[in-house]
Amino acid sequence: QTVGSASLEKSNPNSSIRGMAQNGDSDKIYVVKGVTSGDTLVLLVPNKLPPVEKTVTLSGIDTPKLAKKSGSPVQDEPYAWEAREFVRKMLIGKPVKFQHEYSVDRLEREFGKVTTQSNQNLAELLVGEGLAEVRSQQQKSESSAQLEAAQEQAKAAKKGKWSSDPGSHHIRNLIWDPPEDIASLSGNLAGQTYKVLVEQVMNGGLLRVLLLPSHQMVSLGLTGIQCAAMKAGNPEPFAVEAKFFTERAVLHREVNVLFEGYSEATGNPYLFGSIVQGEKCFQMELLERGLAQIAPRSVSKTQFGQQMKQSEHNAKSKQLNRWRGYQMPTAAEAPTKKAPFTGRVLMINSGDTVTIVRDDTRTVMKCTLASCRANKRDDDEIVDAGGKNMPPKIKAIPYYNYSWESREYMREKLIGKTVTIEPEYERTIEGSGEVRCQANLFVAGENIAIGLLQNGYCRAIGGRDASQYFEEYKAAEGVAVAGKKGIHCKGGAPGLRILDLVKPGPKSCQQYLSFLQGGGSAANPPRHKAIIEHVLGPCRYRVFVPSQKCAITLSLTGLTAPQTARDGNDAEPYAEEAMDFARDSFYHRDAEVEVESFDAYGSFFGTIFVDKENIAVQMLKMGLVATNANADRNRYHMNLKAAQMEASREKKKIWSGDDPGIKGRVKKGKGKKLGSNDVVQLETTASWEQCIVTEIIGSTHMYVQVLTPKNRQTLMDIQRMLTSVQLPKSKDKLSVHDLVVARFTADDTLYRARVTKVDGNKISVYYVDFGNSETVGRDRVWIVPEVTKAYEQQPPQATLLHLAFLAPMGEDSEYGHEAALCLRTFLQDYCENDQPLLFKTEYLDGNKKKYVMLKGDNEVSAQEHLIENGLGRIESRWTSGAESGVPAWKDTISRLVRVQEKAQNEKINYWQYGVPESDDDEY
Repeated sequence: QTVGSASLEKSNPNSSIRGMAQNGDSDKIYVVKGVTSGDTLVLLVPNKLPPVEKTVTLSGIDTPKLAKKSGSPVQDEPYAWEAREFVRKMLIGKPVKFQHEYSVDRLEREFGKVTTQSNQNLAELLVGEGLAEVRSQQQKSESSAQLEAAQEQAKAAKKGKWSSDPGSHHIRNLIWDPPEDIASLSGNLAGQTYKVLVEQVMNGGLLRVLLLPSHQMVSLGLTGIQCAAMKAGNPEPFAVEAKFFTERAVLHREVNVLFEGYSEATGNPYLFGSIVQGEKCFQMELLERGLAQIAPRSVSKTQFGQQMKQSEHNAKSKQLNRWRGYQMPTAAEAPTKKAPFTGRVLMINSGDTVTIVRDDTRTVMKCTLASCRANKRDDDEIVDAGGKNMPPKIKAIPYYNYSWESREYMREKLIGKTVTIEPEYERTIEGSGEVRCQANLFVAGENIAIGLLQNGYCRAIGGRDASQYFEEYKAAEGVAVAGKKGIHCKGGAPGLRILDLVKPGPKSCQQYLSFLQGGGSAANPPRHKAIIEHVLGPCRYRVFVPSQKCAITLSLTGLTAPQTARDGNDAEPYAEEAMDFARDSFYHRDAEVEVESFDAYGSFFGTIFVDKENIAVQMLKMGLVATNANADRNRYHMNLKAAQMEASREKKKIWSGDDPGIKGRVKKGKGKKLGSNDVVQLETTASWEQCIVTEIIGSTHMYVQVLTPKNRQTLMDIQRMLTSVQLPKSKDKLSVHDLVVARFTADDTLYRARVTKVDGNKISVYYVDFGNSETVGRDRVWIVPEVTKAYEQQPPQATLLHLAFLAPMGEDSEYGHEAALCLRTFLQDYCENDQPLLFKTEYLDGNKKKYVMLKGDNEVSAQEHLIENGLGRIESRWTSGAESGVPAWKDTISRLVRVQEKAQNEKINYWQYGVPESDDDEY
């Protein structure tokens, strides 16, 4: 039967059982919700809200089995389709009586007798049509005798499976999977109305349907609407209600569908269309009841768009289902699309993503092209370098499947340019949680996505959210498909593999230097075309040299930049400005490089030219950097000195103030050494104390709870207070530094916290008793006066400790991440089992930071563990500075030195290229 508007309007699941007598519990009346095969039905239990259903099978007979996509049988048995259709057409949506006979727990299935509204035995009807066979039974009953009599009549009449017609003529040619060219199928169907059979409802707006008469199975999304998702075990609000409403209306029914397009957004391509019923469509029913909402990007594809919007408006005004509590916005409050804005492109992250700085707010943000996806580069590889004196293995950065070409197209078109961004929608990036703008990008009036698509460097992706230019994008993609360009070429995509020469070692450096100098010399090296891939500092860059297919770290010979904040020292004047200028001016720019020499760490030294201009001279003239004692090694040393003299004479930037900063280091020739005055308090009488680590930060510091009897009692009192506290119903305005109670995301428990940032409804908090931080919603944070008042008697229990005697490794340094993981591994067992560690305070610095020795129950300290793995090193002031002679530390320092010397000899991690002559950066 074909569904009509009248049947769709029946929202009461029990409305169709009126007038049918019901005789006790053994002969209940149900509504047939689904027919899964000739002998198996899904029955809706009457008078149950929420709806309850059961699956039942007819007893005493066997019907042929329908095909299964995975399992047996792989194709229909003869007459299986006819049997199912016989029952479906007769009973779907109709009331029946079911008499329970027995159950099979393993199948979660009941078996029994189904009687139609006209009091006919369904099993007898199937047997009488030759569509089922009676099971042989040892004990005969009245019902089994009736079934056998019906079977004999069917045999005599040669009906169904008893006919002389070959069984092969009664097997469907069922096509499970959609065609590879979904666009071609959509093109054949688009704009036309076809009859389909709804086989499955995945959610209120997404169906699996059988195209008739071809028996092609496809997924069908209802155009213009979005229903809540049926997530496994955790359906979204009103997902169950929407799914049930759609099932009651169309499941296992033949409906007329007006096909209106297709989508490949989910990786599982599907068609989309409208279930039509006269001048209306089924989507309007869902919207009218508040079980769906308009999908803005696809509603324009259907001729029912305006009617659907009115249906949604009606549901909103009545606050039905998903719109409960919804307030209709006034004209002033009506949501508007984000306005376009302009910005300058700082970086090309990939073939479809850029980093920009907005012209209006000066904020830096990432933007991904809406409805376009380029291939991402592959994971790093370890390859044989090949060649004498080369390391046996080396890291390579692979770019396959046009991931390099798409990035380069974007870089050449956009880097450093002012672009116009038209935001379309936002998407949360999995893993990082970043909410990223998906937009259309225009440079000089050109939509950058069009060029990418026409060259075959990316794909057009539609779906629930889509660009307003999506049709243009599909047309541009069609040009590349027709021309077999880029990713649409069947001959195999080109690939690029860049050798990553970050730390090749001195011998390998010499080998590569001979290639990079190309028969020249340090005094007269050749220039190579290059791309600046990363700005490590104003005087240090990572560059890709295409002619050698390698990436190297290149420092500018003879230059020193102001130092950023590190090792507890403040940043020198103009350090951030110098770094910002280098990033803004040189990131991802085409360049030329001259490579002159290298050092023991694997860094090369030389000169970089951007737009034919020596960038060292450029920064010297601006007063952002200075020359050092090695400037004479630079072949352009006269130009460098002249540029610096000009900046010094005009008192630009670093030459303008009284703060010695970089000027002091330039005059002395070396960086500032830490002296004994930095240790303002020696803790020579400190004893070992117990603690529990609550938060690990980096490789040398962590938060702990100190386990004194008083602190233990305080923690118990705090937790007891938070367990019984009454949270206020009203929400006070929050400000930074407010003392609050927050519900921690990981365990949904209340803890004391301090507000560190307020960004609308996103509140960043620091948990004062544990040391960790997170950002939560406003509905998870409260100001509780009784908790705030208790702070004086119950101070924060998280204490910050630093590992004594070690030089910190920043997370962004070469081994910083590995060092942090090494410390975490050392502490992991203690943290997971709440097992105490021991610490002893060694000294405090000028900021009253506490530096400690930390160990577990095996007497090996955290410092020794890091050092022996080559992921920690002793600050030189403890071995050669004034502090080295403090008697209280003599044994500890000696033990650490022995461990460090062993790591140096074995060339582990930080020491793999030997021991540097100095901790200072001479260049």
